[in-house]
Amino acid sequence: MPLFGKDNNTSPDPTDAQVVERLRSEGVDLKSPLDIRHILSFDTEGAARRAALEFGESPDWLVEVGRAVDGPKWLFLLTYRAVIDLAAIRKLRVSLSALAEANAGHYDGWEAGVPS
Repeated sequence: MPLFGKDNNTSPDPTDAQVVERLRSEGVDLKSPLDIRHILSFDTEGAARRAALEFGESPDWLVEVGRAVDGPKWLFLLTYRAVIDLAAIRKLRVSLSALAEANAGHYDGWEAGVPS
């Protein structure tokens, strides 16, 4: 699955703009590359790992699978470094939502932070 998918269903999700506004209000330079992380949750480790295998590997991103800190869920975390582009994030959200749904999971959103 390509990082930014090919799905044209990129209807705005108000939480995308809210994340950007929160970052802006915290003084984050939105013109510089940030670590962007998308989060998917699954009921089982197997489902999370299947989704990770379907998404694939690349030197451009990191996919991690692990147990959620609070609760019984398993998480698929996709992290990559880029300048925030809401159109690209929306396309990726659509692709990841479909991937999660195909593996009985749920797309939980995204966050961004200054690289460490």
